[in-house]
Amino acid sequence: MSLICIPHETVVELRRQERPVAGPGQVLVRTRFTLVSPGTELSMFSGTHSALADPEVPWAKYPFFPGYAAVGEVVESRAQDASLVPGDRVFFLGKHAAWAAFDPATAVYGKLNPGDDERAILFARLLQISSTAAYLTEPVPETVLVLGAGIVGILAAVAFRERGARQIVIHDLNPDRLRLARATGVPEALAAGPDLNERVSAIGGGRGPECVVEATGVPALVGRALEWVRRRGEVILLGSPRGQHALDLYKLVHLKCTRITGAHETVFADHAEAPTALSRQLLLDRALEVIRAGRLDPMPLLGPTIRPAGLAATYCELASGNCPWVAVAVGWEAEDAT
Repeated sequence: MSLICIPHETVVELRRQERPVAGPGQVLVRTRFTLVSPGTELSMFSGTHSALADPEVPWAKYPFFPGYAAVGEVVESRAQDASLVPGDRVFFLGKHAAWAAFDPATAVYGKLNPGDDERAILFARLLQISSTAAYLTEPVPETVLVLGAGIVGILAAVAFRERGARQIVIHDLNPDRLRLARATGVPEALAAGPDLNERVSAIGGGRGPECVVEATGVPALVGRALEWVRRRGEVILLGSPRGQHALDLYKLVHLKCTRITGAHETVFADHAEAPTALSRQLLLDRALEVIRAGRLDPMPLLGPTIRPAGLAATYCELASGNCPWVAVAVGWEAEDAT
């Protein structure tokens, strides 16, 4: 079968390997679409991921096989129940590959409904990840400032809206990205300007934001977030930091009584014993409901669907920051059809 590999920085290969087989309890899925995750995939493509040199993070190494959002059709089932049968369409945490096999008893996945748009459903994965920030802060903050109108930042704003935050503002230097944020229902956007600090201070009736979400992974913006959050507020690190940055911990954290929260999705287990307890599966189910109910239309965020062989060029285009979109779907229907 065909699959994508990043053997080392700035190189992408479309490789061939044996097609997986459905083992006991598993289903075999032929992939139809996958979604590019600009943060993780671009950092591995560019060689800037902070864990590349860290032996304690074994997955962030070359060769790297990217992707974790896929939609496909079940072609064989050896599952222990009838949760998935041949012909079902399913969303799963798949890599950029033409085929996949997984166990429905342990995997995080969602069965598609007849009317579901396959490319729109892909965004449930990024909304699930972005929702981590919204579900780690209690109580729900009334005022939230999101730094970065990339796909993670925009979807984080959506997640806080779903949780009931009263005022949500998003900031980015790129006006096209702010336009995309508005298209997904984020009402307030802050562009760059000489009065930016004053406009941030005006959030929350002049008290400043109660919560600032850093969604870019740019280390220097952590300091900016700590400057902008109100006293006794919270800064959430949602974007995976790409490097180090010196901070005045006394002035920005200790004296302001600021909370700093890391919001990596692995804070939640894949599944929880109680059906209402937070887990990645529960957040995915809620993300799917948001998309199906029309409370999020992700299609304005999506660029043209590409073939797998075009992924290297797409990475370069996304990295340039000049794209009029922040997400890309990869179409696999023409790959390994039989």
